[in-house]
Amino acid sequence: MSASGLANIIAAPRLGKLSDRIGVQKVMLIALIVAGLDFIPQAFVRNSRKLMGLRFILGLTSAWLIPSVNILIKKITPSEITGKVIGLNMSASYLGIFGGCVLGGQVAAWFGIRYIFFITSALLLVNAMLVYFKIYKVMNTR
Repeated sequence: MSASGLANIIAAPRLGKLSDRIGVQKVMLIALIVAGLDFIPQAFVRNSRKLMGLRFILGLTSAWLIPSVNILIKKITPSEITGKVIGLNMSASYLGIFGGCVLGGQVAAWFGIRYIFFITSALLLVNAMLVYFKIYKVMNTR
């Protein structure tokens, strides 16, 4: 977890600037795909250094994703409710962390730890498809 956090601290300011240049929709899409693919090899790691490296990559995707989501919220939300919507987004994030831990524990108990990585990967890649069809494609055709 600390490798992921360190990558996020280092990369977030630079990657925030990148999203200003190439567009938040593209950054969100790339981040979700990379994160989804990054979880697959984590299921097979048997060395803590390799896992730390993969978690570092995950932190980079987080550094791309979180500012991009906030920028998109700011762009599409009326100014009088922006704070409320960002607050709801933060609440949803923490609910996801909580629910992910509970669900992850159940998956590990039923099927084994390796399946947590596969399921998380699948969820991220499904989310990438949703972002592509509901955000990226729609906003780039305007």
